Amino acid sequence: MMESKRKLNPLVENSNTCLNLQVLTNSKDKTRRERILRNHMASHMIAAWEGRWKGAEIAHDPCMYCCSSMRMTGCTVEIVGSKVKPECKFQHVSEFPQKSLKSSKNFPTTNQPMRCERCSSAGPKPKEVFIPKYNMLSHYKEVHGIDYDEEHCDYLHKYVIGEDEKKKVTDKFEVGESE
Repeated sequence: MMESKRKLNPLVENSNTCLNLQVLTNSKDKTRRERILRNHMASHMIAAWEGRWKGAEIAHDPCMYCCSSMRMTGCTVEIVGSKVKPECKFQHVSEFPQKSLKSSKNFPTTNQPMRCERCSSAGPKPKEVFIPKYNMLSHYKEVHGIDYDEEHCDYLHKYVIGEDEKKKVTDKFEVGESE
């Protein structure tokens, strides 16, 4: 038998993982499924940052929908007009209205595609570049050489994830230690 050459995301290759829960994969409402998935993945990211996650290592540039490295997998997300167009390599997420990104009591994460002003205005033919909010500080550090922890630039403060949001997301979308 020929072995598949496709590498699976460590969060989805184990059939006992949280992504195989019916609520995440079988929601008939595409917008609700997107919001549940994005908030659940945000909870995984927060748990990893806080050292509470014991599962597969979360990438430093996680996709909002699968937590795989966006650079390694090619996962992207962009906003075109009033539509959000995710391109996740491991989860099917249909395009949806931008207004659905707004955080709420039931979906508290603010992780959403944010336009990188520096990347979007660079070069002779600038192209809109969108980075998930939760990745923006590491993006500025790696790509633009600006470390918020050292410089505390006012324009980067909007990308800091507050303790209140972390608590709301992890309380509402709790992940086990080794899901």
